[in-house]
Amino acid sequence: MPGIRGHAMPKQQQSKTIEKTIYTCPMHPEVQSNKPGTCPKCGMELVKKTIKVAVQKPAQNKTQAKKPLIKSIGTVPKPTEEQSVKY
Repeated sequence: MPGIRGHAMPKQQQSKTIEKTIYTCPMHPEVQSNKPGTCPKCGMELVKKTIKVAVQKPAQNKTQAKKPLIKSIGTVPKPTEEQSVKY
């Protein structure tokens, strides 16, 4: 179906997701484990939780080398009289 004013709308790419099962403490959500057990802080049973993780695309190799941010001191041009500040 054409978009606004007859322009074709680009199709949105769906990101691939993977469901992952973790076990977490109801009182301490920062405690997460790959297997069931008890919380090391309070001793409560860990609760099973399923989360969706987005699959990341591999990084592309950049062919350009990064330019150095600072040049050596010997190559810095000195300001001329026109460029210098006069008070």
